[in-house]
Amino acid sequence: MTTLAVSRTRATTAAGIGAVLFALSTGAGAEGFNIGAYQCGEECHQPEFEIWEASPHQASFYKFDAPSDELQEKMDAILAAVGDEYMSDSETCTTCHFTLVQEEEGEIPWVDSGPSCESCHGAGSEHQPVHSEKERDYDERMAEAESLGMIRPHMKFAIAENCNGCHAMARDEVDGDTISSLLDAGHPINPDFELVQYSQGSVKHRFYPPDTSVNADMTEPELANLYVQGQAAALVAATASLDKSGHADYQAAMQQRIDTARAALAGVPGADAFLADPTASNAQSLIDALDGQDLTGAVGDRLPSPDSYIQTE
Repeated sequence: MTTLAVSRTRATTAAGIGAVLFALSTGAGAEGFNIGAYQCGEECHQPEFEIWEASPHQASFYKFDAPSDELQEKMDAILAAVGDEYMSDSETCTTCHFTLVQEEEGEIPWVDSGPSCESCHGAGSEHQPVHSEKERDYDERMAEAESLGMIRPHMKFAIAENCNGCHAMARDEVDGDTISSLLDAGHPINPDFELVQYSQGSVKHRFYPPDTSVNADMTEPELANLYVQGQAAALVAATASLDKSGHADYQAAMQQRIDTARAALAGVPGADAFLADPTASNAQSLIDALDGQDLTGAVGDRLPSPDSYIQTE
């Protein structure tokens, strides 16, 4: 991963926010840089773009740029704890809270938005041109885009890994001492993060054939499958991060995630090997083995109800 500095003049001109340091996973596969949600949405994925513009992810961009007095006080305390003055100057904060974009390789990136398309689906500089070649066979170009780092919607575990990285405070770029400082200064940690509740609420964007005008709901079997993949990703992330920080709150949150995921997956057929060794590769092997199975019985009443879906930040 590369950490890039952005000049304050460029960033301010581009997005109304100061200088930025960048450390954002590009997802699976190839190296690349972010091209921004506006490149994805304004020309092609317009319904998805409109959902994102109104989502908590993008709302946070404006909230942090013009905070209330109460929020500013909290931000100042957290920033002081990690030795920074502005969120947009902080490598720690920009790891999760912003998207930085470039127009070409080697260019200094600038703040473009809050978390956006590429935060989940991988930096687009390599895969977007291939993905957009509509004159080519669809399956052929999608396979090539995946090989170039695109995380497509069907790759739910990879998306869940990205979600857990930030929502579960498990990003590799943020070390244990920094985590302890953040928590001591009042930074929130969310031990209850669960993929179905978050992804099917106000951030849901499922505009698929045959009717691409409808933001479609998942069926119950689809939700059960997503729940299992989310819990698998949570267990991998929390197990790997458990010893990262000795902070009591962090340890408790990670252990809660581990306990919740283990309980959720205990009834899933074939999960024993993964539970014995919860690595990403073992999780993917389990997910591949479960492909096509109806897991609603295995998940049972653990599956979140629609009235619990997260609609706000």
